Amino acid sequence: MPFPISLVSVFILAIATALVAHAIKLHDRLSNLLGIRNEFDVNYVLYPLAIASGANLSVAQFNKVRQLRKSLMGSTFYAYVSSTNPVIDSHTITQALTNWSWFWVCLEAIAFLTVTAIILAIYGAWPAAASLLIACMVLLLLMRFFRLQSATYAESQVEQVLRDSARRAAVAAEFNAL
Repeated sequence: MPFPISLVSVFILAIATALVAHAIKLHDRLSNLLGIRNEFDVNYVLYPLAIASGANLSVAQFNKVRQLRKSLMGSTFYAYVSSTNPVIDSHTITQALTNWSWFWVCLEAIAFLTVTAIILAIYGAWPAAASLLIACMVLLLLMRFFRLQSATYAESQVEQVLRDSARRAAVAAEFNAL
């Protein structure tokens, strides 16, 4: 016989789960585990910045970009693309941040829904587990859309950073110094 679940207990569980996810920065942990931010930063921000800035990088230097991703993002991208002190169009930055927020919401939801589906499957609640996995597939499609949008925003931001000759020279110098 199924046990009764009160709406209040579901609400409390949802709030507790959200607080824990926020406290441990779940989306950062998932991104690190899956290499999401690493892949995006290197392929859609740093490599395009290096190439379009006119930097002359050897193969070894291109490989070093991946190793120095965090520091290079700070010196070549976030120095100009910041929500607190933007040098480029702030609307583009806001759009990109909003888009990424939705991407992370979908990723966290998939993580929670998958764990819940596994628990339900263990207890033999196959229809409910299958429904949650279908919801995960829908969220994956949404994530794909947000990921494609993120690439578009990154392309625009890279172009805006390099539009100014002084910034372009500074970015090229960072990459040439590798």
